[in-house]
Amino acid sequence: MNTTRSHHGFTLLELVLVMVVLVVALGITAPSLRGWSRAQVLRDAADQFVSVTHRARSQAVSEMRIYRVEMDASAGRYQLTMQEEQAFVSIPATWGRTIQLPASVTFASDAGGSITVECRSPAEGFVVSGGAR
Repeated sequence: MNTTRSHHGFTLLELVLVMVVLVVALGITAPSLRGWSRAQVLRDAADQFVSVTHRARSQAVSEMRIYRVEMDASAGRYQLTMQEEQAFVSIPATWGRTIQLPASVTFASDAGGSITVECRSPAEGFVVSGGAR
């Protein structure tokens, strides 16, 4: 009587080898994914800042009123304000809320009207140039 048993499945050695390959692949790709997320934070902060400045410009043109982006570089935040009579006041809408930059993102301005936004690590950034008015 010749009985042949066929075994279907994986051995413990095969499972361990697959796990080793997955760990090595993840170890290789993980550092590049970390840099991508920091770059994404910078892009999001930049997009939001540019969006606020575009909103200020379009509102200023449509309402014939002066709008200003007030920046507090030391606190890492900015806010869109509008001129009423002789003072600038907060806008009573979503666009007028104070926007806090992520902790890893900073900005600074120079006398020429350029604004530099940087991510502390990695050394990435962008510059928004415009006339100071």
